[in-house]
Amino acid sequence: MARFSSLTTNEYGIQLLDAHDTYEDLIAEHPTGEAGDVHLVGTHLYAWNTESNSWLDAGEIVGPQGPTGERGPIGPTGPTGLTGLTGNTGDTGPTGPIGATGAASTVVGPTGPIGATGPQGAPAPDALETVFTVMGGTTGPGAVQPTFNGAPLFTGTYVKVGPLINFQVQVDFNNILTFGSGQYYINLPFASKYAYQFRSGALMDPVAGLQWSISGQVLAGATMMKLFYNAASGKDEAFDYNSPKTLDTGNDFYISGNYIDV
Repeated sequence: MARFSSLTTNEYGIQLLDAHDTYEDLIAEHPTGEAGDVHLVGTHLYAWNTESNSWLDAGEIVGPQGPTGERGPIGPTGPTGLTGLTGNTGDTGPTGPIGATGAASTVVGPTGPIGATGPQGAPAPDALETVFTVMGGTTGPGAVQPTFNGAPLFTGTYVKVGPLINFQVQVDFNNILTFGSGQYYINLPFASKYAYQFRSGALMDPVAGLQWSISGQVLAGATMMKLFYNAASGKDEAFDYNSPKTLDTGNDFYISGNYIDV
């Protein structure tokens, strides 16, 4: 919009014709001009260029900066205005086009819904109880191995499901000749992945009607299971020919447990 409309000419043939707020206002009101025509747009002079047939910015009219005025006093704080009414929710706009694929996100998205249950798989084969040859004897400083009248009456079985093994061992002293010396041990059917303490064992004296708790201990990576009994002190002591009792051919013992193989 023009701010004044006065014709001014000078000795150079320049005519300051009008003043406008914006360049768009100048173009709207004066799309063309003549040589020497000049308009003021804001603080810039625009002159008509006869070669390009367009208005060219001839630079800003800036006077020298005046001195800084004194700072006025701070006015009082006005009262808080009333909260305006909440406007109505506008209509949902149309869905925009799909944008370009962005960089991969490092943020984990929400967990999706649980999918449908798949078909029933084939049943696993039954785990079979397998007999194994029980090896054992005595260990420790100065150990002397026991002797038997024929093959030792040792029996053992295991059930293996994946790496999990359940074993049980029965030892009958009925045909033993000498009980040897040192701590008794039994070899497991497979090496153990971890160290275990098995507590499901007992030494039986059927004639006297007595029994004692027997336990076994195996180290990680080993098959040798050393045997212990629970002493009156509450501690585990080595199971040998005279501890927890002096053994005789009427005695027997068993032990069982679960462990993971290597």
